[in-house]
Amino acid sequence: RAIGIRRVLPHHRALVVVEIQEFLDSIGQSPPAPVYLFCPAKGPGSKGNTFEPLLAERAIEKAVKHYVDPSMKDLCYALYHADETPAAEIVDAALTLPFLAERRVIVVRNAERFESESVGRPMLSYLENPSETTLLMMLANKVDRRSKFYKACSKAGEVVPCPELKEHEALLAARQAMEARGKQVQG
Repeated sequence: RAIGIRRVLPHHRALVVVEIQEFLDSIGQSPPAPVYLFCPAKGPGSKGNTFEPLLAERAIEKAVKHYVDPSMKDLCYALYHADETPAAEIVDAALTLPFLAERRVIVVRNAERFESESVGRPMLSYLENPSETTLLMMLANKVDRRSKFYKACSKAGEVVPCPELKEHEALLAARQAMEARGKQVQG
């Protein structure tokens, strides 16, 4: 189980880890951090890390819905895949001021690619001083908590572990998703 939010003096950021539910509850309640890293969590009773992409996807979807006006999506929202797009191009987008919006929202999938210093150098530089007008949400299917990338994400913003759902939680999530789409579930 991930620990709750830990903060120190504003001028000195410590490792910040938030529970997925804390992240969801904070949307719209307080200004977002400039950077979020959604990554695997150490599952209860498991020896390794577990990852539930469904949790990360739902959290990102809710944040995008809240922070991006649908009429402005083409101007202030971008989706990248780190294994297909150079880090420098993503950083350029993150440094671009939003047009007719309060902030630019950027989602990066496969962010574990930035753990390689040769690939992730531009992103590591960006994370030292992230733009206040950009909300950068990165999704990593695996991550080494000892890596410079992980530590930089934590210092620049918040790390959001997404633990694998238990069977009953997965069934409940599937039922809720179907009902949200107007479908009925039997059984």
